[in-house]
Amino acid sequence: MTVLEPEGTEADKLGVIGVDHVAYAYASLEDLFENYAQLKEKGIVPHKCIHHGVSVSMYYADPDGNQTELQVNRFGTSREAQTYMRTPDSSANWFRHGVEFDPDVWRLRVQAGAADSDFLTR
Repeated sequence: MTVLEPEGTEADKLGVIGVDHVAYAYASLEDLFENYAQLKEKGIVPHKCIHHGVSVSMYYADPDGNQTELQVNRFGTSREAQTYMRTPDSSANWFRHGVEFDPDVWRLRVQAGAADSDFLTR
C-alpha cells in the first residue's frame, strides 16, 4: 500500500490509503443504461465495465482518482448472492476480475427489449 501524499503527482491512485470507491445500485439494467447514456452525452464514460457474477458494474473515475461504481445486483437477496459465491462459476472468475463487457453493445440489446435475465448470467 502506498502512503498518501497530498502533493503527489501519481496518476494511478489505486492502493492509496482512503476510500477506494463509492457504489450506487440501480433497480434494473434499463435504469443503469439510461444513466450511462445521459453521462456519455456529457462526455463522461466508464473506464471499465465488468460483470462480476454477483453484479454488473460500470466504474467511473474523476481526475483525482476517486471512483464511482454504478451497478445492478444480480440477486434479490444477500443469501442468494452468498450461495452463488460458493459456486464454481463464481470462484473461476470473481470480484475484481470478472468478465468485461461493452456498454454500447449491451445498451443496444437493452433498448431492443432484452430482459435483465439475458445479461445477468455470465
